[in-house]
Amino acid sequence: MYLPITDNIQNNQVNRMKKSSPDHSLMPPCQVACPLHMEIREYVDLVAQGKIMEALQVIRNDNPFPSICAYICNQPCEEACRRSQVDKPVAIRALKRFAVEFGGDRMIQAKAETTHSERVAIVGSGPAGLAVAYYLRKLGYPVTVFEADSEPGGMLRVGIPE
Repeated sequence: MYLPITDNIQNNQVNRMKKSSPDHSLMPPCQVACPLHMEIREYVDLVAQGKIMEALQVIRNDNPFPSICAYICNQPCEEACRRSQVDKPVAIRALKRFAVEFGGDRMIQAKAETTHSERVAIVGSGPAGLAVAYYLRKLGYPVTVFEADSEPGGMLRVGIPE
């Protein structure tokens, strides 16, 4: 069944999108719902074009742990996906998982150059500490991570809390 989109319906959709976006930009609802505000539309389009390595790079720009999120994320992006108004939401997490599984071993992470003289010490190598270390290295800061346990990872290594 075909239902044309009238100006009234389109205006209602734009108004709903503006309400769901904190800065009233027209960011896609899936991106607004994502805690990392990942460029979901961009990497989904790249996967659809068969550009898996480019998609994985887009994912890695916003997410230091794509392999983990591809499995444990509760996918709020899919709950907000506008495609569900037509039939089913885009399987965003599954597409991320596909990109990670396909390209994970092939991805070469460029070594970040040190551009700052200030050193940063991070206490704890759980998800937050490792994420901070990742982004600070990308910004060019020398980083040292201190961990009391014998191995890094925190709760990611031990188990995900409820």
